[in-house]
Amino acid sequence: SDLRQSEVDWERARITRKRSKTRHEENVPEVTYQLWPITFSLLKKYRSKDKEWVLLTTSGGRWVSKSLVDGHFHKADNVASCYMHLKKKTGIKRQLKLLRKTSASILESHPHYGRYKHHFLGHSPRSIADKHYAAPSDSLFDEIILWLGQQYGF
Repeated sequence: SDLRQSEVDWERARITRKRSKTRHEENVPEVTYQLWPITFSLLKKYRSKDKEWVLLTTSGGRWVSKSLVDGHFHKADNVASCYMHLKKKTGIKRQLKLLRKTSASILESHPHYGRYKHHFLGHSPRSIADKHYAAPSDSLFDEIILWLGQQYGF
C-alpha cells in the first residue's frame, strides 16, 4: 500500500526497500527482492502515473491513509476492505498478515534457505554476525525468492 516509485527498478524487476513499519530505525536492513514474473507483470499493469506512489485506488487515493481531522484520528484501509470481500467470495479463512508469516514458515522448512528468513522479513540484525556477515548475496537471495515462488506454484 505504500510502495514508492523510487523503490522499484522497472528495468530489472526488483523492489529495494526497508520494511515500512520500521523504516525510520537506524539498523533496519534495506532488502532487494527479485519480483516473480507474474507479480512484476501485475505491478506494471496497475502502476499509477503518480510521481511518488506505485499503486493508487481507482479514484486516485492511497490504499491506506491516516489523517487527523478536527482533533480526530481517521484511518481508511482499502486493502483490508478488499481482502475481506475476497475472503467472503472465496472462502479464505486466514488473515492477510498470515501471508507474510506463511512465506517465512516455508523458508524455515528449507535446510539451507531457512536461515535467511529474518532477512526476507526485513528484520533488524540481532547480532554482530547477522549485521556484518550473515546477509545472503544478491544472487543467493534471488535463488531463495525463486524457490519460494516455486513453492506457491509460480
